[in-house]
Formats: sequence, structure tokens, C-alpha cells
Amino acid sequence: MFLSILTIIISVSYLLGLPIISAVNNHIPFILQVIAKLLSMYLIYIKIRCIYFSIKYPAGCVLNRSISWVPGVKHTGISVGNGKVIHFHNDENYDNRVRISTVEEFSDGELVTVNEMPSDSYHAREIVQRAKICYYSPEQWNGRYNMPFRNCVTFTRHCFYG
Repeated sequence: MFLSILTIIISVSYLLGLPIISAVNNHIPFILQVIAKLLSMYLIYIKIRCIYFSIKYPAGCVLNRSISWVPGVKHTGISVGNGKVIHFHNDENYDNRVRISTVEEFSDGELVTVNEMPSDSYHAREIVQRAKICYYSPEQWNGRYNMPFRNCVTFTRHCFYG
């Protein structure tokens, strides 16, 4: 990010006919202020985004989204908080594995809804723990996708009910 901002500044200096080195040297405090402001705005955006998704999709809930090319079929995953979802995904390259994605990546442009909520905070921690175990110890799931018997729904049921 810093390099891209510096590149823009050098490019503008060049287009305006200013000597590049002196233009950058004369404006270093200003450049640093701009970079600091942009960085703080970005960090605020990330924090707000995490709070928003933590409220909208609390940790431990089962999320659904439609699969656009298969009417009536839903893809499911487990919200682990902070806008992240763990789900068992089979893509067009047959790369079937447990993944951790942002809510935006999980949605794939479709509306995401909450299907089931944990009964209490202890249950939510258990659900998230099971999902993380499946993600970090993938032998049980990765490479073993089977549409009727081992899919995203069986994965979320395993995490939710144990």
C-alpha cells in the first residue's frame, strides 16, 4: 500500500514537471501524514466491518446461501465470528476441502441468511471449536466430498450437533 501511494506521488510529481527527488523530500512530512490517515481509516473500516458481521452473523450460527446454478439448493457454513465462515466446499476444480472465507467470499454474490443459532454461548464455542478442528485437521473431510453423503450440510450438522 505504501509503495502504491509513493508511486502515485512520484508519478504526479513527474507529470507536473517537478524534480522527483526534491518533490518527495520536500513533502515527506505531508506524505507521512497522508499515509497515517489512510492507514487509520482502513483500520477503522476493518474494525467496523468485524463488529457488523459479529452482530449480524454471531459465532456458531449456521449460514445459508443459494447456489445460483442449482435452483433450490443451499450452501451452508459455520460463522466463526469477525466476518469469517468455515465451510466444506467443492468447487469446479474438484478442490473439495474445508475452507475459511470471509462472509463476502462465502456469499458468492448471493444473500446470506442465518439458518440455525446456537442455544447459548457454551454451545456456540463448541460449534466453532468443532469447525476449527475440521479446518486445522482436515484428514476427515478434505478430498472426501460426496454429494449425497458428505457435503456442506453434513459438515455443518457435524459442527452444530457433534
